[in-house]
Amino acid sequence: MDTDHIAALVRVLRSAPSRRAVSRGLVGITAGSIFAPLLRLADVSAKNHKGGRRKHKRHKTTPACARGTVLCDATDFHQCCSTTTNSNGDPYEFCTECGCCDLGFSKCCQGQGEGLCCKDDDTCCFGPNFEVTCCSSEQKCCGGTCVPKDYQSCGGIYCCHPLLTCCSDNRSCCFNPLNCPCSA
Repeated sequence: MDTDHIAALVRVLRSAPSRRAVSRGLVGITAGSIFAPLLRLADVSAKNHKGGRRKHKRHKTTPACARGTVLCDATDFHQCCSTTTNSNGDPYEFCTECGCCDLGFSKCCQGQGEGLCCKDDDTCCFGPNFEVTCCSSEQKCCGGTCVPKDYQSCGGIYCCHPLLTCCSDNRSCCFNPLNCPCSA
């Protein structure tokens, strides 16, 4: 806007409108507020019935995977797993609840946050805050930690070496349960 337009706008706003202009404006506002909703409904109805059925476009929500991969949408991450196979015909990746897991690591241990791909013969070991680790077949789970199978469990959360004994509080180990410092 240049200065001539601004000056003309100021002049128009400064002048007082006539009674006839004020009454026409009020009638226009009143009629517009009454008829506008009715006109909008008629317009929407005409648009919806034009040409028969209304066609809906499908929205693409999942990403397209590259050639040689397949979409694994078992998780919220929508990963693309490889479809490449080894000489035996086994795929190098598997789609699990944890996403794409490698061949031999297709056991999904779902803990806090993302899942963990463990070896096929592993067991899922859950900690107190639902953390997860993978324990091998030679180990057992003790409070979210993998320990050797010969360890003894003290209340499920703590474990003691086979030469030690669980204290009465189930939180520590000692050689002689009668002389444990934790038995007091």
